[in-house]
Amino acid sequence: MVLILNDADVKALNPPMDEAVQLIEKCFRIQASGDLTNHPRVHLPYPPSGISKRRAGFGDRFLRILPAIVPGVGAAGFRAFTVGPQDMPSMNATTDFLVLFSFEDMTLKAIINDIWVHYIRTGAPAGVVAKYLARTSIDTLGIIGSGRIARRAAEAIACVRKFSRIKIYSPNSAHRQDYAATMAPLLGVEVEPYDNPNAVVNGVDILITATNAYRPVFSGDWLEPGVLVISMAPGEVDVRTLERGRVFASWKEQALHDTPKREPFKSLEAQGRYEEFEKRCCEFGDVVVNNAPGRLTEEEILVCLIPASSIWDPVFAAWLYDLARAKGIGKEVMI
Repeated sequence: MVLILNDADVKALNPPMDEAVQLIEKCFRIQASGDLTNHPRVHLPYPPSGISKRRAGFGDRFLRILPAIVPGVGAAGFRAFTVGPQDMPSMNATTDFLVLFSFEDMTLKAIINDIWVHYIRTGAPAGVVAKYLARTSIDTLGIIGSGRIARRAAEAIACVRKFSRIKIYSPNSAHRQDYAATMAPLLGVEVEPYDNPNAVVNGVDILITATNAYRPVFSGDWLEPGVLVISMAPGEVDVRTLERGRVFASWKEQALHDTPKREPFKSLEAQGRYEEFEKRCCEFGDVVVNNAPGRLTEEEILVCLIPASSIWDPVFAAWLYDLARAKGIGKEVMI
């Protein structure tokens, strides 16, 4: 029997963020141990050239798959994600689901709608990064981006660190106002909207970027000593940011070798400096298990890139499966 969880089922499970952060920390420990088989995101565009009205390399439609086998949680599986052509509105909706297999015998256990829980899983790593890389005492978060990942990332950090203020920037005034109105009561902190990113970068302890810009959204010259930069989406930081900070990645292979290639590594490759920064970049999981140093001083700038990591998908799917079985949620079918 295979458990089917639709979007309403997953929302009914209401998986808590504090447990999600703990689960992602476990993922980093497993990743550092090497006891898994995982693969970078497979990106298949059509046409094969990737040429389209979309961002370079994405094509008119695309399919992405992120597979991993994780014996530490008894799971194997993948996330499958598709986007249809922009000129067909009815087909442009995202299809996004998790497929879970048992590690013991590799039989199919569940198919889970991933639209809603994706944002919890994507935001949760920010909490783990803040736990290990932020300064001893923090007061203010700066956030560029106002969508669901930007909200979940702040929520994740609130699970592990105390702070009293958020400075938020979005190019859309209504979006940043809505962010402030929603997140202030949720987290019990002051949330101040700003109309330019420079103002948000100044005077913060942690800077989170969670946008759909696919390009640098601030200047590395704006960064102040001691800040932790957490980049949640591709291409959001510039070369100057990496020049000024010690660099970490949730998964180097995905961050540095993404397809299509992300900034700032595309620019570094053009400058002949790619290998220099590849050597400088540290696997964040090694910090979690004390195989590499985290923050060395209160004044150094640290940068952590958080691309999608395939290990997260079967681990979260296994967690949702167990929650659903315990609560009697979902539908079992014979396939």
